[in-house]
Amino acid sequence: MAHARKTAASAPLSLADEPDRTRGDNAPQPVRALRDWLDHLAARDRLAVIKPGIDLRFELAAHAKRLDGRRATLFPRPGGHPIPVVSGLVSDRNWIAEAMGVEPNELLARFQEAALNPIPWREVGAGAVQDVVERDVDLARLLPLPTHNEHDSGPYITAGLMIARNPDTGRQNVSIHRCQLSGANRLGVLLLPRHTHMFFETAERAQKPLHVAIVIGIDPLTLLASQAIVPLDQDELEIAGALHRRPLPVVKCVTSDVRVPAEAEIVVEGRILPDVREPEGPFGEFPQYYGERAVRHVIEVDAVTRRKDAIFHTVVGGGLEHILLGAIPREATLLAHLRRSFPTRTSTSTIPPRSNGRSRRGFRRTRISSSCRTAKARSSIRRPATASAPRWGSMRPSRSPPPR
Repeated sequence: MAHARKTAASAPLSLADEPDRTRGDNAPQPVRALRDWLDHLAARDRLAVIKPGIDLRFELAAHAKRLDGRRATLFPRPGGHPIPVVSGLVSDRNWIAEAMGVEPNELLARFQEAALNPIPWREVGAGAVQDVVERDVDLARLLPLPTHNEHDSGPYITAGLMIARNPDTGRQNVSIHRCQLSGANRLGVLLLPRHTHMFFETAERAQKPLHVAIVIGIDPLTLLASQAIVPLDQDELEIAGALHRRPLPVVKCVTSDVRVPAEAEIVVEGRILPDVREPEGPFGEFPQYYGERAVRHVIEVDAVTRRKDAIFHTVVGGGLEHILLGAIPREATLLAHLRRSFPTRTSTSTIPPRSNGRSRRGFRRTRISSSCRTAKARSSIRRPATASAPRWGSMRPSRSPPPR
């Protein structure tokens, strides 16, 4: 049963949290909230509002793929679910630079600067992400979970920031893992041999579960920070704070000691179970090939918290959003290494400029059902009505289709 939390509003950020600005300094500021970013995209004709009721199975992904790299997509009442879905938030390199408040040629240097100079987060008493608390968990009922590809094993959470605490030190790690809906309160998760997997192994040796929180719907800079290449026990939320140029406000989870961004949209709280493995996959991954089905880790979900008017974010595998989220942090790290030998080097890229991230060869060789439904998608895509109207909030498509 859901209930709304009646807690005092979180303390506002003080002027002391803002970076020093001199008189006449009109430099762009970073985007610090998902809803501000949606407004930014809509005002520049980069947000397509799709007609209500799009099917969560394949059709939603087809729309997102068709506008990949040109417009983010917003889906009101997908599959009749009251929570809207958004995709393609950072599917262009220049958009990411805008979110940081820098020029495109400063993008990598700014990210690396934030990684080297993290700002600790600040805990607050309450946050919008805990406006509603659901303890009677049925994920298929509570969340609009899409199925992207023909051979995917089922619906997936693909844009969730998984936050876990090191059982030995209490330091947090933030990463993104694909999470398969396996039951009403059960998720299958692919844990690669990195920091979260190390935390789990420590907990499993002690025959204890590892508490995790999956944050869905967050600002673009915190999303990007989650992919930073950093040492063990470096909390990526502190890199997000550096990108924001102020401490990131966080709240304590309702079922564990994990801290999550206070202004996120949705948080799924649960435990990775020790000595439990279940089948997960296949799933269409970033190279445009399917990851195989295998026996993998299991999360048992204890609670779901959210905003009253939450927005669900999904990343379509192999799209530009998926590729750029991984590419930018890696390019920043690579550039730092290159500069040790070539100090005048100012930029580098791991992806072809013309594709803006997509491997054309891989894209041609693999066909998935979401891309095969493009023709059906064309009849449903609409622009937001005007730049001055409430764009993503109104959830109403306009009448004019986008240009071919």
